[in-house]
Amino acid sequence: MRCPDCGKSMPLRRLHDKWFLMCGRKHCHGKHQADRWGNPLGVPIDRQGRKKRYWLHKNLDKLWTNKDIQKTWLLDTVGEKHISVMDHKQLDKCQRSIKKFQKNRQKAALYKMKIELEVDVARIIRSFKMYVKNISLK
Repeated sequence: MRCPDCGKSMPLRRLHDKWFLMCGRKHCHGKHQADRWGNPLGVPIDRQGRKKRYWLHKNLDKLWTNKDIQKTWLLDTVGEKHISVMDHKQLDKCQRSIKKFQKNRQKAALYKMKIELEVDVARIIRSFKMYVKNISLK
């Protein structure tokens, strides 16, 4: 794999009990998390993209602590559930949306309530289907 910052090869290294593909150049900071066999977890991106991904993770956690709500919002916003596979265009779109939510906390709270309601409705429908199935078996 090649470094998205400088193009140099990225050997697999272990750092704090995690595996990373890290740039071979001394002063380059290119790195991307990988599994122990060297397969990247997500899509490697340049330094600016890594900063955007970090910002997005940090601000999503501040906005909504529930990971399911975060993933649903990401899917609704850019069609992707995982930040680690997003490109610059998708990251920019998420960043703009989060900044709007941060300015209008009520909108963020309403979105959270909408998702929670959808989850509750889906749970009720599943329970009802199970109930109907049990009745028909008797």
